[in-house]
Amino acid sequence: MNLAGRQILLDDVQRRVLYHSTRPADPHELASAQPGDMVRLVPGSSAEATIAVVPVGHQAG
Repeated sequence: MNLAGRQILLDDVQRRVLYHSTRPADPHELASAQPGDMVRLVPGSSAEATIAVVPVGHQAG
């Protein structure tokens, strides 16, 4: 990880990008999705995002 030009090594972490707004990449894919299916999302009306560093295996809550 690079913070203000300084290299920081982080072990056992993942980087997550959380988009504040998303939309389906393919509306037809979303319309036919069943519970448990995965759908592709792309940034929506805003490209604003938050990058978080979390421990490996951490579940979103």
